[in-house]
Amino acid sequence: MRDPDAALAAYNEYLRQHPDLFRNPPGTAFEIVFDPDVQRRLGAGIVYQDDYYLLLRDAVRFRDGSVGPYIRLIHAAGSGGAAVLPLVDGKIVLVHHQRHATRSSHWEIPRGFARPGEDPQETARREVEEELGVSNPQLHKLGSVHADTGASNGRTMLYLALIDRTGKLESDEGIDEMRQAAPQDLDSMLQAGEITDSFTLAAILQARARHFL
Repeated sequence: MRDPDAALAAYNEYLRQHPDLFRNPPGTAFEIVFDPDVQRRLGAGIVYQDDYYLLLRDAVRFRDGSVGPYIRLIHAAGSGGAAVLPLVDGKIVLVHHQRHATRSSHWEIPRGFARPGEDPQETARREVEEELGVSNPQLHKLGSVHADTGASNGRTMLYLALIDRTGKLESDEGIDEMRQAAPQDLDSMLQAGEITDSFTLAAILQARARHFL
């Protein structure tokens, strides 16, 4: 936790650099308050920051006139990165990925954070190479997803990657298994609740809407 004055100073500097993240649309249900006294009373500021995330505490006025703090998670690179649905011979490639946040493993598609200044397609290509060992996949844009609109501004770009093989598993990524699922197998996994990752679910939906699956 930062010193409150330092946290608020960093917040105001971030506001200056990124005014679009602090706009108040007409009729908003959550009006950001910029009065310094209110901000200090509610502990507004950047309360945490690293290479991947900023945790903002805004001072907010709600529709009933009350004010209170509201937390937001902001992606440091300016985007949520990319997630890629790989297809090989008509089958979806899934990886069994260990995740610290849930303390468990999940069947997922490759995904990752964007590096500073990196285009989403570059992120997508890099993640396929890092997680599947395949270079230069043929990419098709599927759309995007906001994984948690209640807490984060992160917008992740979704791609489909046509590949002709898979490579060696990258154990350093926390991946312990790879699977190629035919469409009917994918449906069984979905019905059994074996796939819960929001990026994977969104990519499957987008790919089906575009008749890739």
